[in-house]
Amino acid sequence: MCSAPEKLISREQGKAQTAGRDRRDPAQTPAMRQHARFKAQHPDCVLFFRMGDFYELFFDDAVLANRVLGLTLTQRTEGIPMAGIPFHALEGYLRKMIEQGHRVAVCDQIQDPKDAKGVVDRAVTRVLTPGTLVDEALLEEGLPNQVAAIQFTEPGEQSDAVLALAEISTGKFTLTDLPANRVLDEIARLSPSELLYVETADGTVPRRVECICEVTSAALTARPSWTFRHRDAKDLLLAHFAVTTLAGFGLEDEDAAIGPAGALLRYLQETQAPDGSPMEHKLGHLRPPIRRQPDRFLVIDATSFASLEIERTMRTGQTTGSLLSILQRCVTPMGKRLLRQWLCFPLRDRSEIELRQQAVAGLVDDRDFADALTGGFGPVQDVARIVGRVSMFRSSPRDATDATALRNRSRSCGSTVLRRFAKAEAYGASKAALRYFFSSLRIDLAPENIDVSVVNPGFVDTPLTRKNDFDMPFLMDVDDAAQRIIKQIASRPRSYSFPKRLQALLLTSRLMPGTWQKMVSRDISKATPKTPPSQDIEQ
Repeated sequence: MCSAPEKLISREQGKAQTAGRDRRDPAQTPAMRQHARFKAQHPDCVLFFRMGDFYELFFDDAVLANRVLGLTLTQRTEGIPMAGIPFHALEGYLRKMIEQGHRVAVCDQIQDPKDAKGVVDRAVTRVLTPGTLVDEALLEEGLPNQVAAIQFTEPGEQSDAVLALAEISTGKFTLTDLPANRVLDEIARLSPSELLYVETADGTVPRRVECICEVTSAALTARPSWTFRHRDAKDLLLAHFAVTTLAGFGLEDEDAAIGPAGALLRYLQETQAPDGSPMEHKLGHLRPPIRRQPDRFLVIDATSFASLEIERTMRTGQTTGSLLSILQRCVTPMGKRLLRQWLCFPLRDRSEIELRQQAVAGLVDDRDFADALTGGFGPVQDVARIVGRVSMFRSSPRDATDATALRNRSRSCGSTVLRRFAKAEAYGASKAALRYFFSSLRIDLAPENIDVSVVNPGFVDTPLTRKNDFDMPFLMDVDDAAQRIIKQIASRPRSYSFPKRLQALLLTSRLMPGTWQKMVSRDISKATPKTPPSQDIEQ
């Protein structure tokens, strides 16, 4: 047994030894050991390490930041290079780093320094890569930001390939089969910001992947071969989308597209939930994969596509002066991205082309209607990306403000515009689709002890007899029914597990901003259905 004085002496000796070690090796202080642990977890990322009111970078990251960002290079102590930025300037520096093709991990303080006993608790809260950006400040509103995963079906230079493509900011997830002679051409038009490929044994980049990089300028990311393995990829897809078969997504058991689709999904999980939080909370807005049909569009080889200067000029490589810049008169971010897609992928089917021409001719002939649409849509914010940020718990106060403004704007649009808008066949179909979803929802809610009568408004059972009945009273009925359903759901415990087809509420809420505003309230945000609707809200 040691006496009290002996224990005190022993404790003081231990502190002295620790202080001595810290003086001998500055990298072994508690904060630097914490930094080393996070850097080991994300070795391929530039680590922004929050310390008080600054984000600091150390060692090779500091040297890189000096070269790429122009930050002043100093030393924390002798032998430890350091560079730093004020915490409020983070987004601007992140954008510059991402534009140079670097991956970034952001380590934040997750504990109030006043409550800390010793070193402050920290965690990596974000991993940002060129193809997985969701923050408004890091994205171009008129351009999609996509990450792709490619897998070649055969060895050799001339091989077919399968491409999985995701835009995490909006939840799009598509699959494309590429013949060997069109791999470069199609990827050049899709223009992903980042491309995942199967890692080679010697760590070199395959020549056929380098060729893709030359025509797209995409950042390349090697991924372990097992992430593309069919069995592992299939199990991950089934688990994430909570299904027992992929047949409903158009994927057969041995479909070659399963490998890259699963590899891409795993990559998104790793980058969007580095803290290990449940995937359904961070990627709940990611829609099931849809197979894209390249034969619907005109074939344009990469050289001709560049020569036509559709989205950027050959001389400067900028959008200014391109066909897209001349035609770009869209007033919403969703419309700007859709116009780019239409220009880069011209239709081949004559009937589809004529329908699009008729829609344009209708607006040209009726300038009052066109002006009314422009005035109504002008203040609309980027709804698609706001929904994505809300789903990933990355929304900001500005997003909530935009949602409120969108609700108020939709209420004041006026029934005249809505009635004119309803003359198109497509919007009659939209009304029929809403009826179908509410009819289906009644079946799902019956065993959930939710008052079924609130989802039985007259428009569900009344036959659609004319095109112009898609008017304000109808929209008010839809919004009222959906809000009454949500009110009942809000009273459920937070741990309540919702049936899959409550996705119908999300569909309705995206059409009616008043309902959407309630969905993002504190009582509902943690009860988002696991499987979001497959409708493309940008369409």
